[in-house]
Amino acid sequence: MPLLTGRALALLGAAGGWLILAAWFPAVELLFWIHAALVLVAITVDALQVRQAVQQLEVQRDLPSPMGLGEPEIIAYRWWQRAGVPLQVMLQEAATQPDFPVEPRQLQFQTAPEPSGAVNLTMTPLARGLVTFPELRLRSRSPWGLAIWQERRPMRQESQVLPGLRALQDLRLWARREAIPLGSRRLPRREEGTFFRELRPYAPGDAMRSIDWKASARRGSLIVRELEPERAQSLMLLVDCGRSMRVPVEGVMRLDAALSAALSLAWVAVERGDLVGAAAFGERLHTALLPRSGAGQMQQVMEQLGSLQPEGVEPDYVAQLAAIASLVRKRTLMVLFTEVQGRELSRDLLAGIRLLARRHLPVVVTLPDPRFPALLDASPTTEAELYHQAAVAEVVVERAGALQAIREAGGIVVDVPPGQLSGAVVKAYISIKARGRL
Repeated sequence: MPLLTGRALALLGAAGGWLILAAWFPAVELLFWIHAALVLVAITVDALQVRQAVQQLEVQRDLPSPMGLGEPEIIAYRWWQRAGVPLQVMLQEAATQPDFPVEPRQLQFQTAPEPSGAVNLTMTPLARGLVTFPELRLRSRSPWGLAIWQERRPMRQESQVLPGLRALQDLRLWARREAIPLGSRRLPRREEGTFFRELRPYAPGDAMRSIDWKASARRGSLIVRELEPERAQSLMLLVDCGRSMRVPVEGVMRLDAALSAALSLAWVAVERGDLVGAAAFGERLHTALLPRSGAGQMQQVMEQLGSLQPEGVEPDYVAQLAAIASLVRKRTLMVLFTEVQGRELSRDLLAGIRLLARRHLPVVVTLPDPRFPALLDASPTTEAELYHQAAVAEVVVERAGALQAIREAGGIVVDVPPGQLSGAVVKAYISIKARGRL
């Protein structure tokens, strides 16, 4: 659709001067019509030029998928211009989520002398779920500056916003610093396994790297450390979507922190060749994905968990954990992301943990309130502050009792702040596997 520029309107306005002169000199009226006609022809020709040039401009959007929650994401736009006409093009997404910061809101690029190029914008998703980009808006001024051509191009693309993708990218660095192996590979020889089997005397043909030099020094002869390959084991991610999971901790919603850690753990487990499944529940079971291996399963887990939202109800731990336990026959590491309160308030949670522990190995992952240590260390100056400190101390003691009850029921507890959660969960998983508890 063409729009007139200020230059075009000024030229048309100048034609009005001939009409003013025509009041005294009637013959001048002909000049008005000639002037107006020439300006309209120039506007039409100029508008056709810019329309043709814009229509010969091809633009492709490279949208990252998935995107990370709260993490700046680069959206790239690649363009090609077949006409070779110099254009100053302004490009803008016709519709983006209003609460997503986008910089810049409008991109600009010049089509000549280069026939192709690329420009980027940065968008920071602030909510999980599906983000839709329906179309692009292109706008360019004509070569003579008399018209602006703008058009909308349908270019529908979608991307899922997931929590903590940057944590997945940093996980390898963290694992290297903690000396935790991640990747898995097929091991053609027994001595190239990952689990210790036995020590035995050296035999001709054994690889030199399999010799245990400390054991050899103690015994006075060459001793070989024999390993066996790691067998695929089963992991289920269980996500509580109850009301307590929408409470923020250090500015992060509990559910978002839980999902970030869950996806980190799933990625590590898939890398190691384990079977990974996922389930989410509140008052009812929302999704249940049985454990499988492979990159396709990781994609399924991301899709199933990425759009979860907390409910305004209390979760039914007993019914839902019993249903999940009945779906998974093989002994499985059941990692439950939830909130643990006092022992009395966690009575149903404890009952659910006991149900899981009959066949599986439950791990309860939860977040402490980081405000409590500072509140307990503070010196109260008023009676109200003293009562508040006493109430906080009671909550901390009650919660510690609930965590201990989970351990006594056969569960393993991971209780760390949001910034440490992904690493702590992965480390617990590695430790459990190394000890052969599955």
